[in-house]
Amino acid sequence: MHQRSNEEAVEKRGHLMGIGIRWAAVGVLLALVVAGLHLPDWSPDEPPVFGDRPPTRGDIASVVGIGPVDPASERAVKFATMLTQRYRDQNYAVRVILRPAGDIELRCGANMARRQMALVASQVQGDARAIFGRTFDMDLYETYAAGPKRKIAIMRMGPRGSPVLRFIVPENPPTEP
Repeated sequence: MHQRSNEEAVEKRGHLMGIGIRWAAVGVLLALVVAGLHLPDWSPDEPPVFGDRPPTRGDIASVVGIGPVDPASERAVKFATMLTQRYRDQNYAVRVILRPAGDIELRCGANMARRQMALVASQVQGDARAIFGRTFDMDLYETYAAGPKRKIAIMRMGPRGSPVLRFIVPENPPTEP
């Protein structure tokens, strides 16, 4: 009888351990699900934008030269054209313009995700700083095939000396009828 109670105790302990293992497995599964919810937003519909595609920063620097730039010069136009080509070759509707006032106008297709626009703005700013030796103010616009461009973000120097991109509310938001 004593031996039988030991066998029952071992069987009961094994049953309890099985339940514990099952609960642990459920906990691990739930932890993975929760962790999956915190993965960066990415999908095949929004492929990454690569700033190292041709023409690379080195290619642009070899064509336009390194050093300060006059925004109305041919160097500025060539810089903007080469950057525009980089993103167009990746099938992104992007246009870079170095305006005479000395700032950058970045136009992105309205169908681009905001995080892609932010990535392009950051890459353009990095290339401009590396080639021309300074940080530029930048205005970011979304553009449509027909219709006016709409200013959606600005990049300015932040309090710690690095550029900060802020998405803004449109100046004239659409009104409901």
